[in-house]
Amino acid sequence: MRTSTARERAYHKWPTSKTWIVDLIKAPMKARMATWVTGSARWIKKFCSQDSN
Repeated sequence: MRTSTARERAYHKWPTSKTWIVDLIKAPMKARMATWVTGSARWIKKFCSQDSN
């Protein structure tokens, strides 16, 4: 599985998890550099259409 595909899958799947990863996805850390959460959100908004879910 490609990295971008795995990231997108995790970004959509993990918010229903009962672990600390949910907190990171709902409220990403403020950092100078992009994290996989903020980068994934930006990438999905830019390249994915709404009807592809």
